[in-house]
Amino acid sequence: MAWAWEPRERARRLLAREQGVVRKEWGGRLPIALVYPNRYAVGMGSLAIHLLYKRWNGRPDVACERAFAALEGGRSSRSDDLEAGWDARLQQVGPSLSLESQRPLGEFPVVAFSVAYELDYPHVVGMLRAAGVPLRAEEREAGDPIVLAGGMALTANPEPLAPFLDAVVLGDAEPVLDPLVEALKEVQGAPRGEVWERLDRLPGVYVPALYEVAYGEDGRLARLAYRGQVWEGADLPLPGVVRRGVYAPSVPEPACTTVFSDLAEFGDLFLLEVARGCQHGCAFCLAGYAARPVRYWDAEVLLERAREGLRLRDGVGLVGSAVSDHPQMDRLVLALREMGARVSVSSWRADALSEVLLRALAESGARSLTLAPETGTERLRRRIGKGIPDAAFQRAAELAGRLGFRQIKLYFMVGLPGETEEDVAAIGALSEAVARWSGLQVVASLSPFVPKAQTPLERESMLQLEVLKPRLQWLARDLARRGVQVRAESAAWAQVQAALARGNRTFALALEAMERYTLQGWHAALERAGVEVAPALRGIAEGTLPWAHIGSGPRASGGSLCAG
Repeated sequence: MAWAWEPRERARRLLAREQGVVRKEWGGRLPIALVYPNRYAVGMGSLAIHLLYKRWNGRPDVACERAFAALEGGRSSRSDDLEAGWDARLQQVGPSLSLESQRPLGEFPVVAFSVAYELDYPHVVGMLRAAGVPLRAEEREAGDPIVLAGGMALTANPEPLAPFLDAVVLGDAEPVLDPLVEALKEVQGAPRGEVWERLDRLPGVYVPALYEVAYGEDGRLARLAYRGQVWEGADLPLPGVVRRGVYAPSVPEPACTTVFSDLAEFGDLFLLEVARGCQHGCAFCLAGYAARPVRYWDAEVLLERAREGLRLRDGVGLVGSAVSDHPQMDRLVLALREMGARVSVSSWRADALSEVLLRALAESGARSLTLAPETGTERLRRRIGKGIPDAAFQRAAELAGRLGFRQIKLYFMVGLPGETEEDVAAIGALSEAVARWSGLQVVASLSPFVPKAQTPLERESMLQLEVLKPRLQWLARDLARRGVQVRAESAAWAQVQAALARGNRTFALALEAMERYTLQGWHAALERAGVEVAPALRGIAEGTLPWAHIGSGPRASGGSLCAG
């Protein structure tokens, strides 16, 4: 098949640039395709891929191979067009082949997706279609692959993808990885109903086909049936609620880079997970709720892993939702510097920065400091659970300027519940003040607020496009006038993300109908499928949410958490 030659050649070229690849013969083993539904570079920057690859290939009875939606290395180019949306190279998903053996995904008995981001949902469907795998779980027969998925986005709300998945691993994967392999080995070649029954017995595993659901006109859950138990609008609890898995070992095995490639995002670093979850509980953030409790990995274990990684890289990237909260962070960073390592951190909380940490970062070559005020006013910050005062940003900015940093990146959200014109205008004022306090170039990143399932703001509305888009444009002009560089995400794509983040199973019809992964393609698919997007964008004041049977976060009893 001539069409497959180019992907095979691309795969071989990528493999030639990697260190740490595991190749196994399939004989006597369970082959698993581990799939990241985005570009190779992005997927290889995900610690989930490294963790699963290492754990599964650590078993002698498993042969785990990786696959990606596009075999593209290097960082994505940023378009100045706010409506650019998905990477152009992913608009049409090509042949789905594994990296290690270049086999089609359809030849694997198990296909496991790691899904971190809602806008990758169409790539999941596109890859299954390109591989010739029957799209819907109910259409698969005994010889078809068992399709699994997990990741933060699906832990919050798997329903838009549910009809395509045989099972979803909710929460942390580690507790169920070995039992899952044993179950998969037992049901190889079995009728699909037997597969579902066996997987349904595993803790933290959700089998959508065993749940019959119906929705009201407003998109809320009206009926749910599970194993003969039927719920039809009565008070909770619902039958068949699945609780997410939580990894809490006495001696942790932190996720870290397993396969090294200079073509991966952050490919010059050894990535090392220092904590999981977050203690702060910002109302908009999944990590503070769907990944609780916070767990800090021991510094000795982390340093041991860092020593191993520094054999192949001279820098260590510390990964976590709130890295600076780690109680041993000073010790960890200073020890890494003593090893001669460059230290990199994704972002810090301004109220948890110490001069010791910032100095260590500066001495290791860091030139940019990233902070996330989220809003321009302390009032709105307190309202969303991120009570960091402006004084903390002033202190951080002054330290960064004194220690030789060249740039400060600030992350803001626009369209938060309760946001006023004063809050929006304050974003420019705070950004300009940070530039003045630090004497450095400031880059402001603007993201539309997207309400997420399993957070206290799960019932809030998404700001209407005709309000959100002009607000972002005004703010971008105001920041530019103040000498602040601006990077703004697309308001239109944020609405697509919101629809998938809070959608129900009817959105599977739209995902199935998508022919091109563009805004035009999305709206055309909605029209063809007859799916109404408005209910997923409006506020949900009361009633039962479509993901109520997914026990991953706080369950609002009704009403608006941020009202008043």
